[in-house]
Amino acid sequence: MALADRHLNLGRDEHSGEVLARGGDLEAHSILQRTGFVPVVRLHETYHRLPVGSQVAHLAEQIREATTSDEVSDVLTELTASHDGVLIALGEVLTAAASFYSDLGQAPDPHTAKRLQYLVEHRLGVIWSDLTHMRNDLADRHQNHPQRRTCAGEVGPDEREASAVCACPPPPPRLATSPVAPPAAPAPAARPRH
Repeated sequence: MALADRHLNLGRDEHSGEVLARGGDLEAHSILQRTGFVPVVRLHETYHRLPVGSQVAHLAEQIREATTSDEVSDVLTELTASHDGVLIALGEVLTAAASFYSDLGQAPDPHTAKRLQYLVEHRLGVIWSDLTHMRNDLADRHQNHPQRRTCAGEVGPDEREASAVCACPPPPPRLATSPVAPPAAPAPAARPRH
């Protein structure tokens, strides 16, 4: 295999905005597929693309690992960005599907097209608005999550290596314990009366 054929180019397509991987050898293709890239086979070209669903799932993972309101605000920004956010892209998908249905020619197709357009115009806008308000609220807080913390890097005796982020709750606070009082001495037995 020629050296030029072994080079893998990974980047965002300037026209579609998708993350694409072009070139590479069979080993590179295998690695791409195992890491979530989807193979696309065209008549004159084969490449891999990162599915949008994976990118959205990655946003959920970022929220699960977040330790501050700022981190979650940043993720919500990717969802709600007015130019290229996930919700804008979803609206474009629904609009394209509505356009497709409107020209199919079956009796229920115009209804389906209108329903899709209704979702874009009325339901998606509500989700976008609510998430934008939540994003702004979190951005203004600058607050650490009380149940999550960034690891200090210490490794416990039963761990092999430290993780970058502890999404688990912090250890429970140690309760102050007072010394246990010794049991009371038994009361002297009453003497029998004669």
